[in-house]
Amino acid sequence: MTRTTSIRLGLIALAGLPIAVGQAQSSAAVVGTGYSAPVPIIIAPGALTTIYVQGIGSAIVSPVLAKALPLPTKLGGISVSLMQTAAPQGPLPVPILAVFPVAQCRTTLLFKDCGKLTGINVQIPFEFVPNPSGPPSAPQNGNWAQLIVQEDGGAQATVEATPVFDRIHVLGTGDTLKNPAAANVARPIPSLSTSAPIVTHADGSLVDMGNQADVGETLTLWATGLGWMLPMPQSGQATPSPAPTGQVTIQFDYRPDAAPSLPTAGAPQLAAMTPGFVGLYQVNFVVPQIPPGYQWFCRICNSNLTVSIGAITSFDGAGICVRFP
Repeated sequence: MTRTTSIRLGLIALAGLPIAVGQAQSSAAVVGTGYSAPVPIIIAPGALTTIYVQGIGSAIVSPVLAKALPLPTKLGGISVSLMQTAAPQGPLPVPILAVFPVAQCRTTLLFKDCGKLTGINVQIPFEFVPNPSGPPSAPQNGNWAQLIVQEDGGAQATVEATPVFDRIHVLGTGDTLKNPAAANVARPIPSLSTSAPIVTHADGSLVDMGNQADVGETLTLWATGLGWMLPMPQSGQATPSPAPTGQVTIQFDYRPDAAPSLPTAGAPQLAAMTPGFVGLYQVNFVVPQIPPGYQWFCRICNSNLTVSIGAITSFDGAGICVRFP
């Protein structure tokens, strides 16, 4: 199932990422928008995610990266811990991949410095206990949790965390998990994002418009947040070989530029963690046959096949290009 070949895209690299220059910290910052509060945050055991804080990390002017495994639990003078009402209650130290500045806006002749946030790439400990899955209207009387961010000799920030079994995210080429410097460089309009989903051929090269997939070819989709796998790996440690495995549901949608969807009619598919990496999951799949009469090919659309994967509480997917036979 697992591929131990080198991944040319540098997935979740611990060193060698570009350096970004931060800006001066201000006393206030906008940290979200939408139609509901941006808290509590929703996280899953073993997942990689980025925490954004204001008022911590003012001395961080370029990405500080973990250089070796196991991952440290303090980086750039910043530490993160997890507390929960379920056992083990903690505080549980949270492994950190990177700490980096995030400018609140671009500085131009018209727009001046508007402060910065600090991004912290972390792995949520596998000891994090999910709440039972149920309808939104059902009471959730299970585990209550908090993430606590602290700076040496400085401020502390705490946020409530909602524990779920899985929080699937298909990795993208522009993710700050892969490249913290992207937080200050890549600011596309969301609907026009240039961050491509990371789906690779057997040789590790990216499936894209110039390197399309073939019907019947086995591809690998790279993700995080798939939750518990067996045997349970250690938080912050490189995944061992043979790798822990689990199961997801997979569904294929041959429509142009289709969004990922919950695989309600999908098929079970083996998923695995990736040996030598932290918190990185992979799902290998075979490209299905193109439906008869299908006329959509890439270049008149951005993707002509959407691959969706789902688990207990979440789903995500990737739009890719398939070459016509």
